Amino acid sequence: MIAKTLSVVFTDIKGFTARTSSSSRADMLRILEKHEELLRPIVLQHGGTVVKTIGDAFLLTFESPTNAVLCGVRMQARLRNYNSGADEAERIEIRVAINTGEVELVGSDVFGDAVNLASRVEGITDAGEVYFTEATYLVMNKQEVPTSQVGEYRFKGIPEAVTIYRVIQDENLELFRKVVETQMVPDAVAEDEGSVPEGAFSSGMLLALEQQNAMLARRRWDPLIMAVAVVALLGLLGGAILGWRAWDYRADREEAARLLAGGNTRFALERLASLHGRDPSDPVLLELLDNAVSADVRASIAGRRFDEALERIAAHGKRYPDLPALARLTRDARLAKAEELFRGDVRGAEAELGALLKDYPDDLEIKFRLAFHNAESLGGTGPVRRAMFLYRQVVEADPAVYQGNGHVLSGVRKYLAAYYAPEDQNRAFIAKHYGSGLRPFLIESVGDPKDRELRRNAYAILSEAGELAPAQEFRFFTAELFQRTITERVFHAETFAYFEGLLKSGLPPVLKDAAPNPLPPALVLKRTSPDRKRALPIVQAFFPAALKQGR
Repeated sequence: MIAKTLSVVFTDIKGFTARTSSSSRADMLRILEKHEELLRPIVLQHGGTVVKTIGDAFLLTFESPTNAVLCGVRMQARLRNYNSGADEAERIEIRVAINTGEVELVGSDVFGDAVNLASRVEGITDAGEVYFTEATYLVMNKQEVPTSQVGEYRFKGIPEAVTIYRVIQDENLELFRKVVETQMVPDAVAEDEGSVPEGAFSSGMLLALEQQNAMLARRRWDPLIMAVAVVALLGLLGGAILGWRAWDYRADREEAARLLAGGNTRFALERLASLHGRDPSDPVLLELLDNAVSADVRASIAGRRFDEALERIAAHGKRYPDLPALARLTRDARLAKAEELFRGDVRGAEAELGALLKDYPDDLEIKFRLAFHNAESLGGTGPVRRAMFLYRQVVEADPAVYQGNGHVLSGVRKYLAAYYAPEDQNRAFIAKHYGSGLRPFLIESVGDPKDRELRRNAYAILSEAGELAPAQEFRFFTAELFQRTITERVFHAETFAYFEGLLKSGLPPVLKDAAPNPLPPALVLKRTSPDRKRALPIVQAFFPAALKQGR
């Protein structure tokens, strides 16, 4: 779930519900298609996103509050232009309500108080008007749109009074004319054929009414015709009843969608639950249920009530076992719970993440989180090696997402400093994905007298890449020679072969100043060192100042 500040816009057609009872199905389809044909291109032109259409309504979002208001103004102007040449029955009048604030993005939908308030403002907006809250007014560019204050309103569910503004749509104002005349969408422009969401009206009910009107127009009635008419009328009445039921069902479904869009998840769930019993296979209803259940559970997760979230998932799962969101919600709740555990129970959190990975073995995010906590929270050679193994998997599976992640780079550095092996697949992976970015760090570390694992990994990566300069090689073998102890045999042969070769050929001028200054303690010169005798002529030739350290 992502939180983002957006401007939320609701629009709907004036008197649309009443028109459905007095117009044919074809008429309503034509009105809705024209509505979408006229307005959708303007939304796209202003950078808006059509979150959803609910019957005759649009729910839109905009990154820019100014663009949201400008879009509303130009939508109204576009419709006034259309209405001036349309018959009364074809006219379309809308109201536009806008609010700006933080919303929660869940899939392709939006939720939160900002959405709820925009829906409330729509309820007080007159047809032909563009109303918006003070939150929008404060952040929009007031030099682009003429505005005036409407007043303060109190809305259900909103604790404080809200100041409402409107756009002054006066043709006598130069600023308004400029808004309307600039970037207007021509009459001929249509993005595509507008699709009308199922549920805008009841086709069964409208068909029954049309058939009844045709029957009432008949003037001649004989007994046989009367009998047939009675039977037909009974059939039509039955069809009308079914139509009214379908209308009632779809109206309730649309109301549930409005509740959900306004952030009233609990009430939306109650309405959807009752509708589910009437038509459990309705795909539109199931999608709404999926969104409502997601919003319900994610509210618990956001509040860190993870056990409550899992209980809610179980309850929803018993009632709606086939909802696609349930599996993802379970995974997300468990992952969030594990993340929270790292605040106080690191081992418990690691165990929870490990169990999650068993249940979701291909989930890259779980692998990434487990790797991160092994490297950062646990520490030590074992956890860091486990972290590197997992980091390798996620980066190689999805380099576009994970390769540039700072946590992975931190884990890479920790691994280089914690573990060295002559044959190491992880080092080849690091060289491939991070070699160029780590090059300054590796050059600095190749002669590190204290961190032998980091030193040796740096030497190996630079050598294999052909990027090891003579001075860096000299510093590396100097550190290896000086830090050699009784039990230390790694790079033993290479170190003495390197310096004995220099004894024969002489120290090149380029290496005269390559030795570290000051020199580290020469452990190899201690009397207990088995290599003391072999090392003595090397130190005497190249590092005479270090001789006194070993005495």
